[in-house]
Amino acid sequence: MFYERRRSPGVRGSAGHHGAKPLRNRYVVTFKDDVSAKQVDQLAKALSHQHGGRLLATMKYAVRGFGVELPEGAVFGLSHNPLIKLIEEDQFLEMSAGETPTAPREHERRQFDFRGTMVPRKPIETSTSSCPWNAAGYYVCMNGYANDVYWNLDRIDNTGQLYGTKAYAYNSMGTSVRAYVVDSGVYAAHQEFEGRVVSGANMMVDPDIADSPELGDSEESAIALDYALETNPCGGWVAGGDDAGIGHGTAVASVIGGNTTGVAKNVTIVPVKVVNCAGAGSMLAMARGLDWIYKDMKCPNKTPVNDDPDSDSQCQARSNRAVVNMSVLFTSNLANIYCEDPHNTTNSPIGYSLCISSIEHEVNTLIGGNIPVVVAVGNQNDHNCTMTPSRLGYGNEPVYDQNGNLVAGIASTYRTITVGATAFDPSTNTDQRWSCIDTPAQCPQPWDTSSDPGSNYGRCVSIWAPGWKVKVAGAGSSTSYRSPGKPSTGTSFATPLVTGAVARLLQWYPTLTPQQIWTELVNRANQRVNPPDFDPLSTVFNNKLLYMSPFE
Repeated sequence: MFYERRRSPGVRGSAGHHGAKPLRNRYVVTFKDDVSAKQVDQLAKALSHQHGGRLLATMKYAVRGFGVELPEGAVFGLSHNPLIKLIEEDQFLEMSAGETPTAPREHERRQFDFRGTMVPRKPIETSTSSCPWNAAGYYVCMNGYANDVYWNLDRIDNTGQLYGTKAYAYNSMGTSVRAYVVDSGVYAAHQEFEGRVVSGANMMVDPDIADSPELGDSEESAIALDYALETNPCGGWVAGGDDAGIGHGTAVASVIGGNTTGVAKNVTIVPVKVVNCAGAGSMLAMARGLDWIYKDMKCPNKTPVNDDPDSDSQCQARSNRAVVNMSVLFTSNLANIYCEDPHNTTNSPIGYSLCISSIEHEVNTLIGGNIPVVVAVGNQNDHNCTMTPSRLGYGNEPVYDQNGNLVAGIASTYRTITVGATAFDPSTNTDQRWSCIDTPAQCPQPWDTSSDPGSNYGRCVSIWAPGWKVKVAGAGSSTSYRSPGKPSTGTSFATPLVTGAVARLLQWYPTLTPQQIWTELVNRANQRVNPPDFDPLSTVFNNKLLYMSPFE
């Protein structure tokens, strides 16, 4: 359900998409651009009270808006306020891999949040990777590669015959680069991370805005509370839960920067928790998480004057570069919904453009702030590009919604790197788009193909990377790994492979803009001598398969 102040004459389209799972009576409200960051708290409080709602959270840095619990009958009145640009019904997030939700344990609902006293750990300076230095001028990992345990890493450093040399070679490890993992949290104690997971943020904690009475646990919705730290999801390891949904973020992070499983073996992992111990997350939590990332990069040392890190000269932006990984998505339901757009003076309807969501606005802000964003395309095995923010990928230019309508308001240079997943056939050493539908042998029983049937493949896919039966860290213990098969397959695990590659590029070339990073990835993918060895199984925009030279 979406509302905005005024629709273009004759345009009454509302959202609705069968994939969306709404959170009733919870809304994400976006202010118009002329509302300053300093005004957000006061306006959000006043408008929430005026319409009989409860203020849940405010966003001031990457987008200006707020989250609110509101009777449905009051939403229409709020939408007519001249300061409001868009109101979106909150919805559950989707993790781009087959997950088994884990029920929250009772003691976790009674924990306190000690973040105020937690001291972030510093990342180690060098990796303890056991991979030896080769006289040719790079590190080479070979242990476990002969039997294709790490086939995904093996794949990305070859330009000749696929998997001709079973090894992973590299000359950079993402040192000094921060990788923000927007997901379910990361078990910092897992052996893959070697102390390189630092304190991030938990957006599943009720923000307890002073003006709003805190509800008791029994009154909260299923996605509202989870006080376990983002560096210790569920408050501890899940017994027998290597494949548990709460371990999704840990698995993803291990592909970005694990000691044995990762691409960038010395990158700093920053978990941003938007999914709770029950495996549920919300669009509002994601909006808060992206807002926090922008502030953490631009003004980590203080609260900016007027709540604006871009105008406060006392803010000390981080000197190191960063990349954002998003293997969690939600359905874009903005078909035919128009927002006022004073910049549109040429295209009909004049003065309006198709709305972009609050999340897409924040992604635009991050990329505009020189922070590349890498996202999963999703696992619906279709070409519609209806998930967001993946629909913003390089390649889907200009951006169209699921009904073929042009989406204005998205700068052509502000694009996500949207990733599709590949599988491989060891008998022929060829790659294919991962698809349980087109290639059932890739998903043998008891694989449930009714959910996550294969990688999407629409025009929004920017690049492809291995995402099938990937070795990833598990949630059962500090030494556990997920089962091979569905728990370790999906665009969730192709995406962090690209994120790790971006971290490596940023170590070598720290001045690259997000657009230049994309250009560099394309240039490298074009070096492959046998691109036909990748079969996307469908008509796609490109067949670019991730490649990184061992010498960089």
